[in-house]
Amino acid sequence: MMNFVKDIHYYIHEYDFKYHDYLSQYNNELIDYYYKINSTPKEGKFDNVQVNNPPLEDFLIEKLTKLVINNYHAGEYTINMGLNIHVQDNNYKPSKLYHNHVIIPGNICAVFYTNIPKEGGEIEFNIDPFEKVRVKPEKNKIYLFPIWLYHRSIEHKDDINRICFNWTYTGNIRPIHKTLASRW
Repeated sequence: MMNFVKDIHYYIHEYDFKYHDYLSQYNNELIDYYYKINSTPKEGKFDNVQVNNPPLEDFLIEKLTKLVINNYHAGEYTINMGLNIHVQDNNYKPSKLYHNHVIIPGNICAVFYTNIPKEGGEIEFNIDPFEKVRVKPEKNKIYLFPIWLYHRSIEHKDDINRICFNWTYTGNIRPIHKTLASRW
């Protein structure tokens, strides 16, 4: 079964992912765990941490894997790299540098959010030296993009902890969208 995809850009796809309310019950647990692991950040940098809730992680990874398999030719899911979170409060100043995820195995990145701030908190993609695309996270949405695409988070002003979940599909071929024919 294909999911409806919004083609934000050739390299960025948005899907419905109706788990926001379900995930919200874990917000405080995830925030506490994140700051416990990052109690002594290196040079003010807070790293992603693996979600430490096996039932939640297993539930989400199953949904994420099905989403990719139903919509992309991306190869077999070979390695479960887990599900990671990044918590960002309004004091966190994200790096102005872009990053990608090519240092880990895989071919598709997926991100989705809870505690979405009203002002700021976007994800910005650096498509090429002349084109940047900024996406405002939405409730019950997930964003998929190729692992090599450079991106960064944007700071926010709200007095909340934005929670970003990120996951990598560890396929071994160049992904092609089954409907859009986007070749990443």
